[in-house]
Order: sequence, then structure tokens, then C-alpha cells
Amino acid sequence: MTVRKRSLLLWLLAVIAAAAVDVHVSPDGDDANGDGSLQAPFATIQRAQAVVRSLARPLTEPVAVLIAPGEYRLAAALEFGVEDSGSDGFPVVYRRDPDQAGEVRVLGAARVTGWAPSQDDPTVWQAKLPANTTYFRQMFVNGARRVMARTDTMEYRSCSDNYVQTRMGDIPKGGDLHNLDDVELVLYESWTAGVHRISSIDQWNWTIALANPFSCSYGTSSGGKRFYFQNLLEALDAEGEFYYDRATNVLSYIPLPSETDLDSLDVEVPQPLSLLHAVGDPTNNRFVMNVQFQDIAFEYAEVETEPCFASYCNGQSATFLTTAAIHLFGCKDWSFSHVEIAHVGGYGVWLEKGVFNTLIEKSQIHDLGAGGVRVGPAQGGVESNTLLRVVNNTITDCIIEYGGNYYQMGAGVLAQQVQSLNLQHNDIHYFYYTGVSVGWTWGYADTSVSDNLVAYNLIHHIGYGGLLSDMGCVYTLGHQPGTKIINNICHDVDSYGYGAWGLYTDEGSRDIELRDNVVYNVKCAGFHQHYGTDNIITNNIFADANTGGCDAAVRSSQWSGTCDQANPTGCCSSFKFTTNIVYAESGPMLYQTMDTGFVNMTLDYNTYWNVKSETQADFLGTSFTKYQSKFGKDQHSLLSDPQFVNPLNNDYSLQPTSPALALGFQPIDTSQVGPRLTV
Repeated sequence: MTVRKRSLLLWLLAVIAAAAVDVHVSPDGDDANGDGSLQAPFATIQRAQAVVRSLARPLTEPVAVLIAPGEYRLAAALEFGVEDSGSDGFPVVYRRDPDQAGEVRVLGAARVTGWAPSQDDPTVWQAKLPANTTYFRQMFVNGARRVMARTDTMEYRSCSDNYVQTRMGDIPKGGDLHNLDDVELVLYESWTAGVHRISSIDQWNWTIALANPFSCSYGTSSGGKRFYFQNLLEALDAEGEFYYDRATNVLSYIPLPSETDLDSLDVEVPQPLSLLHAVGDPTNNRFVMNVQFQDIAFEYAEVETEPCFASYCNGQSATFLTTAAIHLFGCKDWSFSHVEIAHVGGYGVWLEKGVFNTLIEKSQIHDLGAGGVRVGPAQGGVESNTLLRVVNNTITDCIIEYGGNYYQMGAGVLAQQVQSLNLQHNDIHYFYYTGVSVGWTWGYADTSVSDNLVAYNLIHHIGYGGLLSDMGCVYTLGHQPGTKIINNICHDVDSYGYGAWGLYTDEGSRDIELRDNVVYNVKCAGFHQHYGTDNIITNNIFADANTGGCDAAVRSSQWSGTCDQANPTGCCSSFKFTTNIVYAESGPMLYQTMDTGFVNMTLDYNTYWNVKSETQADFLGTSFTKYQSKFGKDQHSLLSDPQFVNPLNNDYSLQPTSPALALGFQPIDTSQVGPRLTV
């Protein structure tokens, strides 16, 4: 045998040894009689999963579950354990069959048919659902979310943490409500909109006793005393509203004018809380590993309420939730590519504990009951067990949009106790609360949070609708050395009251670099530090800041008192604010909540401009030159027009003669911000 023939034979043997195991699934398949081949596919993903699970480990060949286009309905989540793992070099891949055109849809919903006009009101259509239907709080028509029957938003008179006193006439039917146990009261606080069950109603005093508590002080001081009822039959009075009566299993709905034949439309009600649930045993170093999902749509998951109804449903960013549509715990080397996650009741994805090297890329996560992606547990301080940490995960080139549809305080991306999170090139928008939140420790205590990268993201229309307060495009908490927030664009931030900020370093934020970001059209300050130390804010553009006259273009909220771990609110707070451009139409340029607000801050080589006040701009209550003399800040900075190319059309690139360039400002390249369409 010649050397060439021998080499060819060895190559052929290697190809044969690495031949892939393909398991086929089709809506037309048969779990009982199929064998998983292309000619005799299985009908469900679960049946294919069982075959893959039976393969000897470690795998020595690629394994793919090839799913034909169509619908695959789930009564419960797909469950993955350690036994479902792939092996290094040989992952288990669940994907749309690339040889078949169409969309693979994994649906956690029941389709509703059998509609007829109500005998009592022909504008209301009704359908009788099976007795085993799981109670639901969401309904969709042709993929469009509909609204639980609700009242208008009203203003209560007074409150405590356990009751609300309304005004005369605000309680429908004087409080004699149908299925009172299912009626929900939404009470606005500052940065949350809590959902509450009702214990009882005193019709004579217009007082509502709450079954789960409320933070009355936040509701009255910055929540505007706002509330509304939802999920009550008496409020079913508008097109697009629905009500499900669990006692009779009757779903009532007022159709839109275009919805003349409901049985011909795709009406869906979610059932399971989660669509995919993977649980390993990270404490014992047993992970669910090397699993991939590609080209699959995960749609319809129900709202989780019972855990928080038993305690409270008003926590920041809805961190009381215990699961998500896709929920990983104790997993390594997973990936989700070109997936869609939509029409869910909580967060789209949660990488909870013990999750390493997971990739979410080129995907759309939208129409969310709370937020988009949650990374890490709701846990502050230090995680001593390194196997339980959440490290080196990536979210890139995704569109994350339209959240807060049930829990309004959901964040676009909520990264809590995380290390080396790579959040890049995403488009995050239309959330009622914060766009990106990083860290979960209030104050100066040690944490496990470090080395996170938030870069090249387009974050916009945050605080959408002006319903909540106290938020930012990017929000941070606690000590997180090595974290960088760079090259992001943030614009259009709104709020109900105060706190529609661009970049927001909240309590205890330390050792964070914020660089080369462009922030514009925010209601309050472009940058706000509550308190923290050693943060670097450099080479950013803060333009059209404080459009609502909240505070100023730049704000420091440092407090008085001692400054230590037990009482971390004193005037040790610090940051370096250098080589930035601060540009406002009007209002103060700098604002402090007390006289020591900027005492430890280094500000220099910045370019400031106030379009209306020009040289009379307000710096801590005085002129620019007097501010320089009095406070010793910004000694090399300028009060001068930065010469943007076209600020009226949000083009904040600089003309060659910009004075900011002479101070060392480096032009910011925004061409790579947001998802890369070519990747």
C-alpha cells in the first residue's frame, strides 16, 4: 500500500469514526413506532431527548436532534439533567433541521377555540376551557398580547404597609367584587409596581386590606399614590381586555374591531411557568454540559405569582421570581444561537447559579412579563463556593425588547452576582425600568462581582411611559473591580418623577470604568453617582441631559455621616470625571444633594456647554469661573461649544475644530454599537 493510499484510508476511517448521530423529530412523527430516522421521526423533543440520554458517555461522535418545522406543545418544561450532557468536542445540538424550510416553535400554551357571544353582552365573547386548565394571567391573539381586565389608574388617599384607603367611588361595585380572591391591586412605589392580593374590602371606609405587604413610604413619597385594579370581571369594558373565571372555566374577551371570527385566529393562553429547565449538581461538581440550541422559537410561558403572593411582589427588578422561561442551574458550556424567546410571564432567560461559559447570541428576546435576561442569583456579598459562581457567560448580538408587561420593574438585563459577564452588541429597549443592571450589594461590603464588560450596546427608551422612577440605561451596585461600561449608546430615558438617569452608579459602586459612552435625551442627569468610590468616568458624551429639569447634567448624591462598612454613606465617596463633554439645552450643569457632594471628586479637562445660558451656566449655584475658584475643580476644563456636527439630529460626532479635542477628548466610534447584522 502506498503512503498516499494509506493516508487516504486513515482519513476515511477518521471520518467514519466521527460520523454524527442524528435523531429526527417532526410534528408528523410517532413516538411509539418511530425510530428517530428521517423516514420515521419521533413526534416530540422529549422522545428524542430520551434516545440521546441513552447513549454511552463520554460521547465520541457529534449528536444532533434535528427538528422539522412546526409546532411542539409543552404541558410542562423540557427538563435537562446531568445525564443529558454532551462531551468536550461533541456537544448535543437541538436545532431546526437545516434541510427543511420553516420555523420550529416550542409552545407552552393551549389554543382556545369554541368562541361565542355572551348571552348577557354580545360585545363580549366567551369560550369554555377544559377543567384541567392551569390558571393564567396572559392571553395572546395571533401573537399579540392582550390586557387583563383593569380599571384606570387612580390616586388613593392614604396607606400603611397593609392597607390602602381609596377615595369614594374608586372601588368598583362598592367592593362587592366577583371572585375577590383573584382580584389584584397594583400599587406603584418608586422603582417598582407591586402586585397585591386583597384580603378584604371595607365598603364603608373605602379601605382595602392587603394580603401581601406594600412599602407605603415609597408609594406616597415618590410613587404618586397611584394604583389600579386588574383581573376583575367588573372592569371588563374595553376592546382587547380579557377575564378568566376559574370557578366556571369561562374565558371572556372583548375583541378588537378586526377580530370578527375568533375561531379563525390563533388565541393562546400560557400554561407552564418555564419551557426549558436544566438542573445540575454544581456543589458536587456535576454539571449539565455541552448542550446547544439553534434556530428554535420558545414561546408562551405563564406568570409566576404564588411565591411572591405568599411574601411580597414588589422587589427591585422582580428578583422574587424563582424561575424563567429558560432556566439554567449548574450548567457549563451551553449555547443558544438564533433562538427566539417570546410571550413569557417573567424573565426570558435566567442563568442562576453555577453557570459557566454559556453563550446567548444572535437571538430575539421580547414581549416579556418581567425582564429579558437574568444572570446570577439575587445574592449579595461573597459566594465562597466557586462552583456556585456565575462566570464567563456571554450575551451578544441580541435584541431584547418590550418588557415589564406584568411585573413592570423587570430589567432588560439583570446581572446580579456575576463575574466576567460579556454583554456586547445588543439592542435593549422599551422597558419600564432599567436597561442593564450589574451588581447586587448595597454598600461597601466585599462581593464576588468583578470583571464584567458592558460594551457596544444600544440601550434606549428606558423608563418607557414614565411609570417608574430611579433607574438608568446602565445601573450598578457594589464593589466590582475590573468592570467596564464602554462604547454604549444610551438615549431616551424617562420616569414618573425623579431618577431618569443615563449612567447610574448606585450605592457602594466601586472600581468601575465608564468610558466612551454616548448618552443623550435623558430626563434627568446624564451621569449620577449615589455613593461609591474610585469610579472612573472618562471620554463620554452627556448631551441633552436633564431635559425634564430634575437635577442637572451631572449629579452627585453623596450623603453626610461617617464612611465605613457599617454606615457607608459619608463623604468618602469619590470618582474621577475627566475628558468628558457635557452639553445641555438649559438648567444646571452640576448638582449635589449636599455641600460635600463633590468634595472628593476629581473633575478636569472636561468641555461644558449650556445652549441657552452659554457663559452664564450654573455650576453648583455659581458661574463657571467662580466654581473653579471656589471648589478647585475643572481647572483645565472649558465652558465652550463642543461643536457637534448635528446635535438636532442626534449626531454627536465632532467637527475638526472642536475645543474638546485640544483637551484630549478622543472621538467615539459608534459604528459598531448594537447587533452586528453580518455575524
